[in-house]
Amino acid sequence: MREFEKELAAFGRAKPITQAELDQARTGVMRSLPEQFETLGSAAGTVAWNWAQGLPVSNLQAFAERLATVSLDEVNAVARKYARPDQAFFLLVGDREKITPQLRDFNEPRP
Repeated sequence: MREFEKELAAFGRAKPITQAELDQARTGVMRSLPEQFETLGSAAGTVAWNWAQGLPVSNLQAFAERLATVSLDEVNAVARKYARPDQAFFLLVGDREKITPQLRDFNEPRP
């Protein structure tokens, strides 16, 4: 959990997203877009989701165009805005008797 906190605090700041990471993520999302229309059911689901969000159908085309033009500075700005370790929390699932002793050190104040 400490490591996750460190990574989240550095995300977009001390450790900004690189152009290579952005390109890889953009390629993955762009390649997944056709799947949204692969079947009648998936196409209907995609259109319905956009409708439920109050987005026009033209948003589907605009999304791909916007994704292609988003800049590295914009991506890092969003990371800085939303990657907020001060507002993050952990949901732990498991045997309380085994987890609790491991959390004692975690709950101590950090320097």
